[in-house]
Amino acid sequence: MKNFTNFLTNFAFLLCTTTLFAASHTVSNNPLIPAQFTDLQTAADLAADGDTLYISGSDTSYGDLYLGKKLTLIGEGIRTSDLFGFKTRLERIYLCIDAISGTNSDESSFLGLHIFNGINTFYTTTPSGASYTTYDNTKDVFISDCYIFGSIFFSNASDWLIIHSIIYDIYGSSANNVIITNCYLFGQMFFGNTSNTVNQCHINSSIDGNDYNISNCVIFSNVASSNINFTNNFYAPSSSSITDASALNNSNGSSSGNVYFAVQASVYLNFGSPYGTSDFNFNFFPDSPAFGMSTTGGDVGMLGGANPLPGGGISFGGAPSVPQFNSLNIVNPIVGDDCQIIINSSATVND
Repeated sequence: MKNFTNFLTNFAFLLCTTTLFAASHTVSNNPLIPAQFTDLQTAADLAADGDTLYISGSDTSYGDLYLGKKLTLIGEGIRTSDLFGFKTRLERIYLCIDAISGTNSDESSFLGLHIFNGINTFYTTTPSGASYTTYDNTKDVFISDCYIFGSIFFSNASDWLIIHSIIYDIYGSSANNVIITNCYLFGQMFFGNTSNTVNQCHINSSIDGNDYNISNCVIFSNVASSNINFTNNFYAPSSSSITDASALNNSNGSSSGNVYFAVQASVYLNFGSPYGTSDFNFNFFPDSPAFGMSTTGGDVGMLGGANPLPGGGISFGGAPSVPQFNSLNIVNPIVGDDCQIIINSSATVND
């Protein structure tokens, strides 16, 4: 977190240009925060393929979103950065094909959103009169710093990357090359393809499916399937009847290097639910065998590997790296022929 002040910032306004390249748009249904759009679906419909939507926090949900083009959606983050303490809440995101324009939701990105009913690539209903159709093969989607309560249902999707997020259910029976790393997973997890990888996560989900790869994770949940590749995980199951790591090491997959730990309460300094109101600290106890256990560097779990979770284990994730302006003062309110406006501004960067 740092503060900065900019001087002599130049803007080319409409009065000095003949062409406007509109790539970013603001959305807010919060009357305290003005924006270009108040309705998220309208903003997405009117945006061009490849545009970015900055969505303000609000105490009112933005509802469902049908997305039939490549867009980047940026909200307030899991750790609320909004000055008013609001989160950017949606109900469900449907990834679609726009039958009129021919565009689809490939290469879309979602950052800093609270999505309460999940992300779907398959569905049976659309808004009345809408042009959207099911797109079950969505590719190259990026998700970061999101809280997704409800299923990510991506069936035949491919090449997704999900980092630094809290996810309830994951269902990708025929998904390919999905990578989930440094996330908190709870609810249920199901994949059916060897190209999918869950790495450096905390897993409190029911683990089911076939042939996918789970590595360098802290696993608190029981294992429902024996056809998964478990490698180098720290296994502290909730069931007292489980006394070793055989459920992982004896998997029919290519599994090895998993360590059993009997006392789940002694794994983290303070285990709590990051999606609730409880305090938590996901750092390990000083004598934990999980220290230095990761094959990708450092510790297993969310705080290790190449992309450790921001927040140091005591706050979950972060806000997207988008500056929040605290003040903006125009020095020369009369614009000269050089089209230059001089301003003094101060802002906070969430990095």
